[in-house]
Amino acid sequence: MLFTQSSQASTAPWEVAPQVCIVDHAGSVCQMQITISETSPPSLPAGRLCLFLDTRKQKCWDSMPKHSTFKISLKQDTWLYIKTGRDDVLFSQQLFVKSEKSRVRQRVRSPWSLF
Repeated sequence: MLFTQSSQASTAPWEVAPQVCIVDHAGSVCQMQITISETSPPSLPAGRLCLFLDTRKQKCWDSMPKHSTFKISLKQDTWLYIKTGRDDVLFSQQLFVKSEKSRVRQRVRSPWSLF
């Protein structure tokens, strides 16, 4: 597997890296380690903050750390969210799964011949 980084807009309070995971074949599970880093001190509401992958809650904090690392598994493009305890979205970032080879098999030769 190969991981690549992409930059986040400077106005976002957090940065997620990497944002893209490259797998050998389409449909393969991508296992990667992501890092969430604070880029500018956000004005956070009081209470717990939780990390979600699409609708699945991954982890919650009473105080969000400036730097966190997580191991995740993805099979398709997924949204990462940081939400408050009341499900208000504070941050969102799409994570992508790309494949080196597609599932479509290419023909080696033409199905017919003149000779």
